[in-house]
Amino acid sequence: MKFTMLTKRVFGIAAAVVAALSCLPLSASAETVRNETVQSADSFDVSEEAVYSAMIAKKDEYPEGLPWTNQNSYSWNGGIYSCGYGCAGFAFLLSDAAFGDLPARVYYDYTQIRVGDILRINNNTHSVIVLSIDNGVYTIAEGNYNGMVHWGRTLTFDRINDGTTSYALTRYPEKAPAVPGDVDGNSDLNMKDLATLQRYVNGWDVEIDLENSDLTGEGKINMKDVAELQKLLNSMPA
Repeated sequence: MKFTMLTKRVFGIAAAVVAALSCLPLSASAETVRNETVQSADSFDVSEEAVYSAMIAKKDEYPEGLPWTNQNSYSWNGGIYSCGYGCAGFAFLLSDAAFGDLPARVYYDYTQIRVGDILRINNNTHSVIVLSIDNGVYTIAEGNYNGMVHWGRTLTFDRINDGTTSYALTRYPEKAPAVPGDVDGNSDLNMKDLATLQRYVNGWDVEIDLENSDLTGEGKINMKDVAELQKLLNSMPA
């Protein structure tokens, strides 16, 4: 009798572990892979507003309470993993809707979380995707939440940063390093940058790269920056 009870307990624990691990992103060997038609990264907007709109547009197709378990899988276009089951698969599906074929990268600084980022929580057993952020409260969407699709659960930053989040994935393009004086952001420093900066300071309706244009590091753009850019250009070889 003791052996039978112990055996049942061991099998119960094993089943729980298998259920948790089966929610991990795995290789693309699923029998039921859901494929979404994705856009090229060059053809759409990746602002946080556009990312939210693309994800929430999937709610009609994947409504609250739709059955979604580890039998559901999805092959995504973000790289790192070729496929995800259950919760990971649903997060990948929404991610592709928002980011097309942009590559993903891993990070661990959770102060950098943005709309559309995927969080691997609960000690590496569950994946969620961020729908919105408001004053340290993160609204998420997730698959395989009690075996279903769920929209709207919230997590606090303290909950995310409590040591049980394993990593985050983002697909926002990395910003190029700042180039002081490259006012128009074309990676070519010349007199056109000076002219553009002068126009901006004089109130013209021109676009500038604010970080590259703040040559004094004061956090504002004015004639001091124009003077610094002039000095920089004068010091460059002809």
